[in-house]
Amino acid sequence: MEREKNDLLNLWCCVDVKIKKTVSIEESKENIYDGKILKELVGDVISKNDNIQKVLTAEPYDSKDNFKYHDELKIAPVSKARKIHHLK
Repeated sequence: MEREKNDLLNLWCCVDVKIKKTVSIEESKENIYDGKILKELVGDVISKNDNIQKVLTAEPYDSKDNFKYHDELKIAPVSKARKIHHLK
């Protein structure tokens, strides 16, 4: 008898820390990693409110692509990045 694997969903959310409210929610399959979903979350927030100055993230979100994305949008990433991901 084979056991069926349950398909799990990940829920991702952006929170405005000043007003303490959720501003964006995304869902994905379990095999989507943290850094890949960040652009969708930030893009969703930008479409609702163009006044984003900083994005506070954890280490799993730091990638060169995400740092370049923030740089293009003039958004300051506020996270402790690993040394290999700093832009030069």
